[in-house]
Amino acid sequence: YDPASTLGDMTHFPMVGPSYGIDVFSVAYGHGDEAVELFDFNAAAAHPHDRFVGQLDSGTTCILLPNSTVGGVFQDSPFSKLLQLQQQGLRRALVFTFRDVHGRARKYTIPYNECVEMSTHDLILGDAIFR
Repeated sequence: YDPASTLGDMTHFPMVGPSYGIDVFSVAYGHGDEAVELFDFNAAAAHPHDRFVGQLDSGTTCILLPNSTVGGVFQDSPFSKLLQLQQQGLRRALVFTFRDVHGRARKYTIPYNECVEMSTHDLILGDAIFR
């Protein structure tokens, strides 16, 4: 990459899965004390998770959140939880937590006005994550 083409340093993330996947450790609705975690991992699952693979896709306009528990990975549907909060009138950014190739947590904020839609069971990180 050309360092002159970016405002800061480039962050590298380990890719997982067969097609441009990245581990997502958290998706919160809001920052700090007001944040509500949407990725409420199910600790009682037969094989508990602490991350969920998001597919990077610059050809998808929106962020697509799973609208199911994805076979018990989550205690509740992340999209349904988001929708309930929005129906209560809460207007917050989405905050994604990833880990870079050095294992450091990196947070990326997606403004409230970005497109977020539901998917059946996938997390698709569309255009908004690249801005």
